[in-house]
Amino acid sequence: MRVYALEPTGAFESGSDITSRPRATYRVDKVADITRPFDNRYSGGGFQYFSCGGNRGRSLLLDRLCQCGRTAGSTSRDGRGIVMIARRGDFIVFIVTAFGLAWVLGVGPWLDGQGLRSHWLRTGAGLMMLTPTLGVLAVAGSRRISLSELVSQVGLRLGDKPARVLWSIIGAWLGMIALVWGAFGLAAAFGLFEFDFSYYNAGWMAALLVADLTTAILVNIPLTLGEEIGWRGWLMPQLVNRFGIFAGVITTGVIWALWHAPLTLLGYNYPELGAWAVVAFIGFCVTVGCILGWLRLWSGSVWPSAVAHAASNATMGSISVFAASGRQPHSLLSAGGVTGWVLFAIVAATLFAIFPVRTAGHRDRPAGGHALRDAAGVSRNYRL
Repeated sequence: MRVYALEPTGAFESGSDITSRPRATYRVDKVADITRPFDNRYSGGGFQYFSCGGNRGRSLLLDRLCQCGRTAGSTSRDGRGIVMIARRGDFIVFIVTAFGLAWVLGVGPWLDGQGLRSHWLRTGAGLMMLTPTLGVLAVAGSRRISLSELVSQVGLRLGDKPARVLWSIIGAWLGMIALVWGAFGLAAAFGLFEFDFSYYNAGWMAALLVADLTTAILVNIPLTLGEEIGWRGWLMPQLVNRFGIFAGVITTGVIWALWHAPLTLLGYNYPELGAWAVVAFIGFCVTVGCILGWLRLWSGSVWPSAVAHAASNATMGSISVFAASGRQPHSLLSAGGVTGWVLFAIVAATLFAIFPVRTAGHRDRPAGGHALRDAAGVSRNYRL
């Protein structure tokens, strides 16, 4: 079979995407022979390779490129799905669904006037964690992407490197526990957090730590997965493809923080700040989000991010039991504040430096493919 590699002679129009005809003209650059017709795959980390089956010998190569995007949910012979490139409207559908439902579910503490003391807080917060996934489902429904194809696209499968995914899950599980304890230990060393173990014997503390390592995280995973499918499973890869790794990961963290607004406007996590907790929580979500983002990009799966998110929530809940009641410094300075942000940022920077992730055109480039750059400057490989 003959493969036509195309290069653009004009840039994509701003806001255009692979699902509609690009505002650019193309020329045939070269012809190559391949043995596997129209292979396609997604290997994580912002890597997107698009190809499509169809009739041989068609003269309108650009039409085939557009048809490939239009059938973005179809799968190749090896069962791996083509990754959906989000349109501008897809982002709107996702944000409106995830944020709108979050506000509906988080309105209880506002209605009963109890704020952070409301009995609706825990229930509403738990249900809120499912709304990012509902946002992805809304986008998939509007794009006619089947559930099985969506499962692959948001990283719920183990992909081509299951061993890497499994090791990433183990590292996320144990590493996040150690990191959160380290953040509180560092805060305590600087006098910014105070532990109180006087009420607990060694056996009870050991039992709590075992629960922290096992059941507490397992119970949290279904809820954190509800968030991560939306944030790191779908949104972050789309932003990375448009704006690059740094901007995509940071922007996802900011959006993730603002999504918590129904709770943080009440002072959630930073009660001394009141509504300003909305701003403070951006620092936490961006720095922790960089770690979760690296896990998603490095492993190609959303599971390590979901596990790390669950480990963070469970460990912080466990440590709060040992907090000295009424004797804590300002929460903005403790492990969930500046002290934690610095530590999380250092860990994230170290991970990206030692184990770098790259966008398409660097790793796993398909034979016969040419790198094209869209208006955002993100290199992608298209094979026709």
